[in-house]
Amino acid sequence: MPTSSNGWHSALLAVAVLVVPVAAGVDLAGSAVAARG
Repeated sequence: MPTSSNGWHSALLAVAVLVVPVAAGVDLAGSAVAARG
């Protein structure tokens, strides 16, 4: 665990920035498949 809480917070923020668009893309792809099928 890093000694600086700011470092931990920015790491968490970086993870969120990467995960959110991926989750949104998966959701959109699932909706497109459901609508097409």
